[in-house]
Amino acid sequence: TLNLDDRDEVKRYIYECGRLRHPVSNTHKVSQEDFSARIGDKIVTFRKGTIIYIPLLLAGLDEEIYGETTYQFDHNRKNLCPFSTMFHSFGEQTNGRICPGKEITEIMFIDVLIALGKMRRDGCLSSQ
Repeated sequence: TLNLDDRDEVKRYIYECGRLRHPVSNTHKVSQEDFSARIGDKIVTFRKGTIIYIPLLLAGLDEEIYGETTYQFDHNRKNLCPFSTMFHSFGEQTNGRICPGKEITEIMFIDVLIALGKMRRDGCLSSQ
């Protein structure tokens, strides 16, 4: 059972939800020069200005970071928050792209989840 009186545990719960179901599905980068990449058994060259789609969800499914239980829900897993890409960054590291509302969003999500969780446990919210 989630301890609704422990803000850090609630934060980890939210981060685990975000790891498995990203709130933002992708980001992108525009290449600054021509580049080549192997696709299947071919080398394909792309021109400067090519938009490169980066699926953020895949970062949350890296077994080297999250281990054998990558596809299982575990809000107490090692490396959860430091390696999250939920806010367009890699944990607290950034390459110039991070959600400007990260801090207020974390506080708001935690407050809302605690309030709704307590209401639900007290029977104030219908399951319908």
